[in-house]
Amino acid sequence: MKKIKTLVLVATFVMSTSVYSQEKQEKNVVYTNVIPIIFLRYLNFHYERVLSNKITLLVGAGFWAGKIGLSLFGYTAEAETLITPLKFGFGFYPARRPLRGFYFLPNVVLYYISAKNTEGWQTASFHTINVEFGHRWIWKDGYMFDLSIGIGIVSSPEGETESYYSGILPTHVGVQVGYAW
Repeated sequence: MKKIKTLVLVATFVMSTSVYSQEKQEKNVVYTNVIPIIFLRYLNFHYERVLSNKITLLVGAGFWAGKIGLSLFGYTAEAETLITPLKFGFGFYPARRPLRGFYFLPNVVLYYISAKNTEGWQTASFHTINVEFGHRWIWKDGYMFDLSIGIGIVSSPEGETESYYSGILPTHVGVQVGYAW
């Protein structure tokens, strides 16, 4: 009887391992966060690559152009503005299924801002150090859906003497869609 129980246990383990290993394991995903696109007209693209069974590498970039009221270097005016953020980070997937399920993603975002006013083009930059938490689903055909939130430390723009919001703030709300392969 003991041999039968052991045999059933081993067979169950082998079968569950083979079923789990047959699941397609994606190594790459590209996606965009639709919230900034809908509400801010801000384009953003991200690429995430599996490095190990728990860790991924993330790079992202964005672009926003338009007219906004700015206060840069002591000037306050409506200005033609370009904002280009660059994002770098590492994703950690505790369940050992990278790109799927729950994750936390520490990252750094560098923001480059150029604004044109009556004095010409002015530039500034600042950065945020963030941690995002989320959950990602990937279907068999490769389509991806992701929900996430994040908080971070926000710096003041370099070279600025005026007071800006800085400190620990909400920095990310995400509804991402994309494709994994």
